[in-house]
Amino acid sequence: MNKFSKKTKKELGHYVYVYSDPRTGKPFYIGEGENDRVFEHLSDTSESRKVEYIKKLKENGLEPKIDILVHGLDSTTAFKVESAAIDLIGLNNLTNIQHGHEHKIYGRKSVEDIENKYNGEVLKENDFPDISILFKIGKYYNDDMSDEELYDITRGFWKIDLQRANKAKYALTIVDGQVIEVYEINKWVKAGATKINRKVDRENKNKWQFDGKIADNEIRNKYINKSVVPLFNGCRSRDFVYVGEEK
Repeated sequence: MNKFSKKTKKELGHYVYVYSDPRTGKPFYIGEGENDRVFEHLSDTSESRKVEYIKKLKENGLEPKIDILVHGLDSTTAFKVESAAIDLIGLNNLTNIQHGHEHKIYGRKSVEDIENKYNGEVLKENDFPDISILFKIGKYYNDDMSDEELYDITRGFWKIDLQRANKAKYALTIVDGQVIEVYEINKWVKAGATKINRKVDRENKNKWQFDGKIADNEIRNKYINKSVVPLFNGCRSRDFVYVGEEK
């Protein structure tokens, strides 16, 4: 089967689908779509883990098992269900290349993280005795990052006032309004001047990165899992703010 009837398409709405290995029943891909989207992977010729998996099945005379996990949804709900299904199975157990839509905001979290997110302690300016810089990295972040990847994303590259940044002792990593890590800054260098797992392009010519280390636990425990939303003055477009400076 490689397409739905008109009547079925009308009833389906948006849906979430699952590709599984027919030999084991284990899912290897989860997607979201409408109409005949679910069948498009069967003729996909791009280079991806998903396509390679399907190709190997066919070489063994097999076809992937395709199921509609849930249907009759609007697009927003379908995206959230897709994301939840990926979180439940685990991205590392699938051929999907990324988590689902808005995973960073609504994706799988511990009950403690959820409570902290919506009712956690809120940090104020006077909670920072040392000058610090809060860096928002939400658009680059995912839960599967290694410690090294998180450090690299936090430390560069930023278009900063170097004289001002040199006064800062700590750099805090901010995701969805919360502190998730704290680094002690050693020095600032030109973007790409030291090894970092990010590409340097023309846009980074006038940007900087810091070298440092994870802060002592005494400092980390003061800030991690606490909200800093008010410190950005409600301006979501700001990528970083300084705190603890003399006014």
